[in-house]
Amino acid sequence: MMTLLYLPCLVVLALAVDLPTAAEDAGSCGPVSGVATGSLLQSTATHRPTRTPQQIGFTKTATSSQVRFVFFAGLEGSGHHFWHEMIKRLPINRSEDLSRALFDGQHGGFFNADEHSRGDYAEDIAKLMSEMEMNLSSTPGCKVVALNGVEPQVSGMMSYPNMGGKDRAGRNPDIFALAKLAEAAGVDLRIVLLTRHPESMVQSMCERNYEKDVAHAVREVAMTISLLSEQLELLDPSYVACWTYEDPGAKILELLSFMGICDADPSLSRQIVEEIYKPSNHPALSKAASEMLETSTHIHESLLAKWCS
Repeated sequence: MMTLLYLPCLVVLALAVDLPTAAEDAGSCGPVSGVATGSLLQSTATHRPTRTPQQIGFTKTATSSQVRFVFFAGLEGSGHHFWHEMIKRLPINRSEDLSRALFDGQHGGFFNADEHSRGDYAEDIAKLMSEMEMNLSSTPGCKVVALNGVEPQVSGMMSYPNMGGKDRAGRNPDIFALAKLAEAAGVDLRIVLLTRHPESMVQSMCERNYEKDVAHAVREVAMTISLLSEQLELLDPSYVACWTYEDPGAKILELLSFMGICDADPSLSRQIVEEIYKPSNHPALSKAASEMLETSTHIHESLLAKWCS
């Protein structure tokens, strides 16, 4: 187990990257001159025609049978509110400080950070993770720490995209960067991929007034499902398990075990699912709207085939 004494150094070593000295105007979007000491986005791998986690991402090495950290990754309307209720009824730990370090309102936190603050957030998150892992592992039993779905009033659900506001389209999690943080902290991160048919998500967004009309909701789904799909491609598959909105109780015991909940009661688990779950009862979209979602639907089906089969 990594001790806190060495943690900042290891985080910096894992994240540091030399950036080229910029000739661009400091006010431009070009590279920042000098050396960055906190970027998690640098990958040492080069582009190859066939992508595997070993080629572009990295292999997951931090595993634990005692303490696991869970992030629910999914588009807006894919089931975060369902899991928010599940978290409250299951033996799952939470940390408001850790959630806020990831997303703090519409402009703060690691997922919102600029090049000046990202490194500081990274060190804070790795330290908080390491401290929680150390404290929770000091007592017997299995422990699970939920990273999102904990404090929606401050951190939102950390969906794709997260929270409201005019710039919300660019406010998304980065599960690849999160996985690198967990590796730097030496903690076991698990990603629960939340899936739902794009048509249902568009209908949910419009019903909740997250988007002003169907066309805007369709474009949001198209952008965010592509982003999430690409981030997943960078991950070692052992990080990820799948949950489908249309069949919430399917393999629920296996999923809870993957998250780190030991000896979950089958009857109680299914009862909780039945009490919380609200099936979609939206009218069908128009033929034209469905055709606009064709690309998103194909990506959705690819996600199901790869991660949920």
